[in-house]
Amino acid sequence: FRSFMTMFFMEVDAAARSFTWIRAGHDPAVVYDRTTDTFGELGGKGIPLGIDENWTFEVCSLSDIPDDQVYVLGTDGVWEARNPEGEMYGKERLRDVVRRSAALDGPDISAEIMRDLEAFRRGMPQRDDVTLVVVKTTRRETQGDQA
Repeated sequence: FRSFMTMFFMEVDAAARSFTWIRAGHDPAVVYDRTTDTFGELGGKGIPLGIDENWTFEVCSLSDIPDDQVYVLGTDGVWEARNPEGEMYGKERLRDVVRRSAALDGPDISAEIMRDLEAFRRGMPQRDDVTLVVVKTTRRETQGDQA
């Protein structure tokens, strides 16, 4: 019997405006750019932990991260949640909520996603873990800015 688990490990360096991450079989992070109204992903190669003890995981990085970006890490319990009709919540619905709430701060975007997920489920029991992390980049402050 073999056990395995997926993981997405990310280090955020706010001062340098950079991310470094390793993806171990986990779904990529969803990236939304408000300025262009486009979605992307933070991917990278990686298999679940526990599959191959000799696997070398790829370290990925992103630097000079622009303003108004929203990064959403979640477990599949979010997009695989079902409503009473058996429909899955899905990543498209997740992206719609991110787009609608992107003007908010990170915790409020997360709360909006959770509210929408609960409304979608309409009382259906939660069958898998639901974990969300939302990171939002904000306007850079410069020395010449006045409050």
